[in-house]
Parts: sequence; C-alpha cells; structure tokens
Amino acid sequence: MKNLLIVALLTVFAWSCNLNTDSNSKQARRDLQEQISFAENHRITHYFPEDIADTILVNSVTFIGRKPPAATSFTRFEPQFRNYYIGYAQSFSFYLYHITEDSTHLFYMIRPARSLEGITRGVIGHFRMNSDYSLYDFEEVANTRIKPREELQRIGVTLFREWLENGNIDRYLPDTAMIEWPDDRLKYDKVKNEWTYLESSEF
Repeated sequence: MKNLLIVALLTVFAWSCNLNTDSNSKQARRDLQEQISFAENHRITHYFPEDIADTILVNSVTFIGRKPPAATSFTRFEPQFRNYYIGYAQSFSFYLYHITEDSTHLFYMIRPARSLEGITRGVIGHFRMNSDYSLYDFEEVANTRIKPREELQRIGVTLFREWLENGNIDRYLPDTAMIEWPDDRLKYDKVKNEWTYLESSEF
C-alpha cells in the first residue's frame, strides 16, 4: 500500500512538472511572437524605401561609429570620410524605428562591438532630420551590454516599448545587467556627439 502511494505521488509530481514545462514553453512562444510582431510594426522601411533607409543608417553611423584616424569629432561629417562610413555601416542595422508626432526619430540599433563577451551591442537614441536626410539633435540615450543578437532584440523591444509608452527609459538605466552606458563614469556629450568620461572618473 505504501509503495502504491509513493508511485501515485511521483506520478502526480511528474504530471505537475510536465504542466509547468508546457505552460512555460507556451509563454515563451507567446513572448517571442509578441516580440516579432512589435519589431515588424517598427521597421524603418515603414517610413522610407530601402535606399533612403540606407542613407539614414550611414548618417547615423557617422555619429555613432568609430572615427577614421584622420577625422575628429567635428570633421568626421566631411565628404572625404563618407566612403569610410558607407563601408562601416554594413555592420550596423536598425532593429526598431519610430517617428513621433513632432518629427523626432527614435531608433534602436544593433552595432558591432569587440570584446571577449561578444561582438554586438544595442544603441537606443533619437535625432531630427533635414529634408536632405542629414541629421541633427542627435543623441545616444543608452548603450546596452554586449550580448548575443537574439538577446539584444529582446532588450530592444523592452526599451523601445517603454520609450513609446512613457517618453523615456529612465527606469531601466540603473539596470547594469542590461545597460552599460550611461553610468557613473560615462555620459553622452551632445556637443561632440560621443561618450565622454566625467572629470572625476578620468585617470
């Protein structure tokens, strides 16, 4: 009788585990489908044809990407560096994009990174755009930790949805598992359009 009770309890336990696993699996599929749907509804190609989207990407990378050796924070926009950024932009991609009612362009981009931790990170930011697709009022709001692309996509949807719903991502900025910059050492310089060390953090 005791053995039958043990068997019955084990059977109930196994059944419960299967239910939990099945429930978790279904929730994971729903979450993934929701992420995919959100991303599909926030593509830059909803606003621009691909050739214009490519131009905007290159213009954005000129602000975000590593400068060529001969360029400065201010001369990098000059025509002689354009081909450098056209080539460099091949490693970047807009994952999420939205234009607000006041014509502010919000973006979440996946960009290359070099680290033992991985080769990609996310960038969320905003800018305004002239009629010739040149950009101004450009700002990187945050850079994520270096993570695999699939995880960066998930993080991007979380941050972008927060921004669309609340106008900022302030509540996520202290999350050091997700966000690398800004922190207590690095802040974004809107004049130079680059991340700079705070004076108290410089060596």
